[in-house]
Amino acid sequence: MKEVFLEAICGRDEKCRGDVLSEINQIFSAPPLETAGGEGPPLIKYDGGDPLVFIQKSRYLNAKYGSLFQNWRGDFCPICGTKPVVFIRREVGEIFQTVVKVSKCACGFEWRYDYWRCPNCGASGRERFEVFRLGDALVYRCRECRYKTIELDGAADEETIYLARVVVNYVD
Repeated sequence: MKEVFLEAICGRDEKCRGDVLSEINQIFSAPPLETAGGEGPPLIKYDGGDPLVFIQKSRYLNAKYGSLFQNWRGDFCPICGTKPVVFIRREVGEIFQTVVKVSKCACGFEWRYDYWRCPNCGASGRERFEVFRLGDALVYRCRECRYKTIELDGAADEETIYLARVVVNYVD
């Protein structure tokens, strides 16, 4: 899946591929930065500064406070306030299994999300979305506001998830 996403982002440009993978490595090797949490969700908001610092701070807040939001069902992340872009399909249940859709935020927070709902404008229903296939991933575009999300299977690693965040911007 990584190769499909790298191809969509960079084509055959090896320098671009190296730059993208280097950025991913920088993000995931950076230690979380301690920050004060807010009174309620979201605990932190992006202020337009360095995105890496924002990710580091939101990862810290997720590690410290994420368990407080176990039953979160909102259209934005309660830790960092961003709208979901990447969703993971997961099988749940032991005897009777079903597939659930889980939002995976850049800060690491995850929450269960409804199928066929736009996190940007709240539009609901299958008829409100265009669906595109990119390898094993599904890209959804809301017909109302054109907001795009991407859905991966549960086996996706962190690098693939990050690449999915980038590649969804290339779908038009």
